[in-house]
Amino acid sequence: MSALGMPPPSRSTFVTVVAWIFIGIASFTSIFALMESVVMQMVVLPLRQQNAFPTPLLPANMPVLSTWLFAHALWICSIAFFLALAMLIAAIGVLFRKEWARRLLIGFMVLGILYKCAATIMQWMVPLSTYTNFPLPPHTPPETMATMQSFMSMMQPFIIAMRIFSIISAIVVSVLLGWIIHRLSSTRIRAEFQPAAFRLEAQGHAP
Repeated sequence: MSALGMPPPSRSTFVTVVAWIFIGIASFTSIFALMESVVMQMVVLPLRQQNAFPTPLLPANMPVLSTWLFAHALWICSIAFFLALAMLIAAIGVLFRKEWARRLLIGFMVLGILYKCAATIMQWMVPLSTYTNFPLPPHTPPETMATMQSFMSMMQPFIIAMRIFSIISAIVVSVLLGWIIHRLSSTRIRAEFQPAAFRLEAQGHAP
């Protein structure tokens, strides 16, 4: 029984499982993004400044957005790290039934749906010729160039299959996250995140 004489709502297994799943995902993503940022800061950028590791050549028909992403890889890694850290904090907050954490985690899931859909669209925006006519370094021997072009041409069916899979995965992820958002927004689940005073007021028994 709480201090207001009202028993706290039972903690559902659904919320606990969702919280631990996102804690695991956010922890792994945070570590991976941090490692990427460190590698970019300590290895890739110094080598590029010394012209020892030139900027990779990109196809002329690469979409502008994709080119921009390649050019700002370090910033993207840093943003990904802080977003993953914020999601980890939100997931821990959901585990302890904090209302602000529930709303924040729902926001991250909405962002995840938008990101998955945008990534799938971007993947289809890149022409197949981008993969089959990828520029090779200057002075590449003709036999090596022919071998690479043949290999890239053979990759076309695989690339098409990956694009189809990306659509399926985007649909599955969107439906799954949408279902979790719907459950976390339900009245019964929201009650777990409300203080006892608010629950009493909602029932017309405000002290």
